[in-house]
Amino acid sequence: CVYAIVFVSSPYPIETIQSNFVQVIGACVRAGRPEQAAQILLQSLDYPYPPTLAPFVTVIPSLTKKRHCRKALALLPLLESPQHNLTATTKIYNSILVALGKAKEFAQAKRLVSRMKQQDI
Repeated sequence: CVYAIVFVSSPYPIETIQSNFVQVIGACVRAGRPEQAAQILLQSLDYPYPPTLAPFVTVIPSLTKKRHCRKALALLPLLESPQHNLTATTKIYNSILVALGKAKEFAQAKRLVSRMKQQDI
């Protein structure tokens, strides 16, 4: 999955730039490279454009399908950061919980369920 997104003084609207990141991330996921998709997601957070929920909804479940539970969990605080003003969906939480169960990471799953209860999810 090769990608190149250039932003220096982009004449394109923010929505176009965000869409480009989502497309590149989706291409990596379809190519079976969720770790690379996660890396691109992290890089996208360094740009002065606010992230959308779409790349997180794409990357986190794809990581859990490849049994990368801890990497998926590490993205949750970034997603829910006050700086980004996004909220994790039930799809994201459920994909992580299923993966944690398959990996027999029951204590981690229990902590995640507690977190979901605190957030009234």
